[in-house]
Amino acid sequence: MKLQGQVTPATTAFIAAHPQDYAVAYLPTYASELNPEEQCNAVVKRTMVSGKVTTSGAACCDG
Repeated sequence: MKLQGQVTPATTAFIAAHPQDYAVAYLPTYASELNPEEQCNAVVKRTMVSGKVTTSGAACCDG
């Protein structure tokens, strides 16, 4: 399913008029695996559940 803003005639015309400047990749309306914030939240949740919480927070989002 595409977001409404991605398929409006104005958006489609603008992208078509500037093919050298834009490439469009239609993503699902919600894909948590593609969102870095969600990945970081998953690390925090796993750390809290495992009981290995540190005060530095350095483990969050390091990779």
